[in-house]
Amino acid sequence: MTDEKQAPVMTDTAATDVPKPDVREPASSATRSNNSNNSTTPPLRPTSGSSNWGVWLVLLLLIAGIIYGAWYFAQQYMVQQHLLENVQAQLQQQQRATQMQQDTLAATVEQQLAEQQDEVQNAMNEMAQRVDNTAARVLALSSVNRDDWKIAEAEYLLRLANQRVLLERNSGNAVALAQNVDEILRDLNDPDLFPVRKALASEMSELTLAGDIDREGVYLRLLALSEHVEKLPLIEPLGSTEEIWPEDEPQENDSLWVKTKRGFINVLNKFSHHLRVRDHAQPVPAILAPDNQIYLKQNMRLMLEQAQAALLREEAQVYQSSLQKAQEWLKTYFPLNPQSVAAQAELADLQNVIITQSLPNFAESTELLKAYIERKHTKAASRRGGK
Repeated sequence: MTDEKQAPVMTDTAATDVPKPDVREPASSATRSNNSNNSTTPPLRPTSGSSNWGVWLVLLLLIAGIIYGAWYFAQQYMVQQHLLENVQAQLQQQQRATQMQQDTLAATVEQQLAEQQDEVQNAMNEMAQRVDNTAARVLALSSVNRDDWKIAEAEYLLRLANQRVLLERNSGNAVALAQNVDEILRDLNDPDLFPVRKALASEMSELTLAGDIDREGVYLRLLALSEHVEKLPLIEPLGSTEEIWPEDEPQENDSLWVKTKRGFINVLNKFSHHLRVRDHAQPVPAILAPDNQIYLKQNMRLMLEQAQAALLREEAQVYQSSLQKAQEWLKTYFPLNPQSVAAQAELADLQNVIITQSLPNFAESTELLKAYIERKHTKAASRRGGK
């Protein structure tokens, strides 16, 4: 290719001096010589065209790779951005939750502190009130004399006597305590105590006239009777026991009349097992089976125990009905022997016992004595205030 470019140049330079017809032949000869020399080399145009297509293909692949890489990196960027947004949202949610927990904890701590402060304040107020009460008591004790101690003792004894009447239903002990109270009030020799002593005397008189019921004695009598029921025999069915006729031993010197009489008695004794004569003018008492006899005695004991409970609770109707039921069973199912007759007499005597009584209490005298004590304390406080 270098030779081809240089040859035309030479012809152009020579053409300025040599006419055109002479130059064409050497040029053609030279061209032919060059063509003969270059006939062995491959043509250059097809080689340059295939190389251009390869370059374009590489460029296209490179551009496609760049576009794919840009798209891939864009997708990865979007995924990373999405993950980053999710992480940021979670962080914000955790921050909100943490803030809420902190607010709740702060509110709880504040509430607990407020409650503790209220409790401490209440405790301090209560302690201050106790201190004031103690100081007032100490101040009151410093001005208490012997008469005040006696009045306090009388009030205590009067409350104790009222308790004996209301709870224990015992008039004897209550009257004794009331007499001690009257003696204390008498020794004080205060005219203001006259209404208290008057009410106390009236209550003591009513309580003495009401009498006293020996509940312990009645209870023990019922207990002994319930134990005695187990030993009472029941009515047995007819024919359960054989009647034994007395038989006289024969004697050698007996007369014919004695022997005949003895033989007649023996014959009657033998016929008595098969022939009985009974009087049915009265109703025949009911006979219990042997298995039911145990239950009858248990029911008798239960009736007597029920009467004991009614005695302690002062339930007269239950007490009378229980004893009446036991009396009916005793008459119906037990024979008339000395033991059952004694048990019936004991039940009848217990039915006549009055187990209820209306006992007066010491409410009026107690209220009057409290009013006297309050008036006295008021006067003492006014004197201390005046000083």
